[in-house]
Amino acid sequence: EQLLALDRHYFAAWPRVSNARFVGVDTSAPAINYALGVGLLVGGVTTDLERNDPTPEDCATLANTDLIISTGCVGYVTERTFRKILDCRRGGRPPIVASFVLRMYSYDEVEKELNRVGLVTEKLDAVTFVQRRFSSTAEFESTLSRLDDMGIDPAGKEADGLLHAELYVSRTPEQMAERPLGDLVSVTSGEAQTRGRRFKLVQDNRTEFVH
Repeated sequence: EQLLALDRHYFAAWPRVSNARFVGVDTSAPAINYALGVGLLVGGVTTDLERNDPTPEDCATLANTDLIISTGCVGYVTERTFRKILDCRRGGRPPIVASFVLRMYSYDEVEKELNRVGLVTEKLDAVTFVQRRFSSTAEFESTLSRLDDMGIDPAGKEADGLLHAELYVSRTPEQMAERPLGDLVSVTSGEAQTRGRRFKLVQDNRTEFVH
């Protein structure tokens, strides 16, 4: 409770830069409840969408989603979770999807699912984003082995002890025509070996999202 109070005051002290409202999707109820208590989320979904359908309450929480951000979850969750989140959307244009995908996992099946609702996927080339350090030697070795099987060079990235992700952004063809990916997303700072990289996603000239 003390840490929650400290974190609540810490984040409340940050300048407000947009009117974005975030909903968390995680099977860990303690994680969602903590983020709600801190004030980072306005709602949460803890249903395991890989195995179960969302409840009516879940769908009400997700109904107005206009941006989905996933960071390192692809490979642990599949297109099934994305499908169920998208199916909760109440009409209108499908949400933009920005996914940071660890390099040892394929995004093909998720991309096919997003295409089903009219979204086209582009990858931000020539840049990767630090996700986290390896949790164990076994994870490190298995990741390097998998990358080798995929023909991906880990030098300067995973070989240095850090998991790296690539950014995929999925939008409608109309949105792509209005704003090229290079204008929508830009790397603003950071070195991969130390701090990772940050990105800025600008939507409708008014909203910024920073990772």
